[in-house]
Amino acid sequence: MNGIRRLVLQNVRPRTLCAHYSARAAPQRPKKIRLSAQSNLGPSAMSAHQVFAPLTKGCPVFKISQPITVLREPQQFYKQLIHGIKHAQRHICLSSLYIGSEETELVAELKNALARNTKLQVRVLLDCLRGTRTDSAGMSSAALLAPLVQQFGEERVQVFMYHTPALSGLSKQAWPQRYNETFGLQHIKAYIFDDDVIISGANLSRDYFTNRQDRYMRISDPQFSDYFVRLVSTIGQFSFRVLNGDQAAGYKLEMADGVADPTRDPREFVREANELMAQFLHRAEIEHAVEAGSISEHDTLAIPTVQMRQLGITQDESHMR
Repeated sequence: MNGIRRLVLQNVRPRTLCAHYSARAAPQRPKKIRLSAQSNLGPSAMSAHQVFAPLTKGCPVFKISQPITVLREPQQFYKQLIHGIKHAQRHICLSSLYIGSEETELVAELKNALARNTKLQVRVLLDCLRGTRTDSAGMSSAALLAPLVQQFGEERVQVFMYHTPALSGLSKQAWPQRYNETFGLQHIKAYIFDDDVIISGANLSRDYFTNRQDRYMRISDPQFSDYFVRLVSTIGQFSFRVLNGDQAAGYKLEMADGVADPTRDPREFVREANELMAQFLHRAEIEHAVEAGSISEHDTLAIPTVQMRQLGITQDESHMR
């Protein structure tokens, strides 16, 4: 499973520890943090930033200055998505497990936004197995998005489909749709509109917009937003690209030149993908390092971690030990 876990510590004070998790499809219960007996009362109380200081090592840390908005309902989540699409001026970046094949309104809003603003760029990252699964009418996420690529070109619209290296060769041919998804999925859930990031566990489909409750936080910060845009772009370097093509499917998939195909050479794919991710994570850690001593008890910190075990990236596990 590939995903990203977000940890936000909001205005933490001694004995008031607020940790919000947006976990992957099968969330793990975070370990309990035990404070010493001295942390209950008095001036010797252990400050929260001392408790969480270890989390600031080995990962990028973002000090969030703007209030964090917690969205309460699926309908509010959908309205925020549409609002973000309509008002984005520079870029829209959507990362999800899939986009529901019935989400024609959402895609129409993307189309309208691209038509209104010729400087707008759109990036979409989905899982390849889930994103190419067809419904009863033969429609899929890939087929839904391919016309945007055709109309506006790859310079402005990029649709990435990450494919697990665990399913290749004869196994890929043998396993049918839906069942093949048990081998591993990409399901980072982050929706970026310029400097705004909505972090959630929700996918982009009708049930998540109407009656399937999830968690949603909107964070406004240019550096935090840029981190996620660059994360998606990095994963896109070793993902299939959706292009307009095959008449039957409504699209075609292509790997970038010089990148190993995970369905044909999974071992080389893992090596190349691990190298790209390691470079990205190392750079992000250096650019957004925060000294533990500079953290105030009034600071709000956002610490994104990436878990891609099949590629040897295990930041979630390191933080949860």
